[in-house]
Amino acid sequence: APDLFIVFDRVNSTDASYPKTWLYHTAAEPQIKGLEFSETSRGGKSICRTLFPKNAVYEKIGGPGRQFWSDGRNWPLPKLTPEDWGYNKRHLIPDDQWPLLGQWRMEVKPGKEAQNDYFMHLIQVGDESLSKLPKTETFENETSMGVEFKYGEKKYHVAFDKTSDFGCKITLK
Repeated sequence: APDLFIVFDRVNSTDASYPKTWLYHTAAEPQIKGLEFSETSRGGKSICRTLFPKNAVYEKIGGPGRQFWSDGRNWPLPKLTPEDWGYNKRHLIPDDQWPLLGQWRMEVKPGKEAQNDYFMHLIQVGDESLSKLPKTETFENETSMGVEFKYGEKKYHVAFDKTSDFGCKITLK
């Protein structure tokens, strides 16, 4: 099954001062090391490396009282009773401590304001023995940006189009 992913997002705005943030939600507290973070929970592990922006700034948000933090406050799950909103006891609503809702997130922001921002992340998932991502080399020019890496017995060259709404070319070397 696939266990290595590249996520690429283009974010364009008319005003460079408009804040742009890429989010990654986790069940347990993420651990940060350079421009990588990892999370281990329930027998599994994920590792995420920020490839772009090169000047990324990380902010870790979550934990008790901050699981659903937004706009300067926590937005906890409502406490429902059978009389609320047609709530039925057969459909259990978990409490705020349930590990698969909210809990933690990593926010990745560009280090400086720009009208056009590009977010590229390499993510690998596996069991708790997962220890490191493949080595990567990034590239960028006027029309494309991407990453090269070796995985298994193959070397991949993945180039994303910067000038259109979509476009990606994957070459095996």
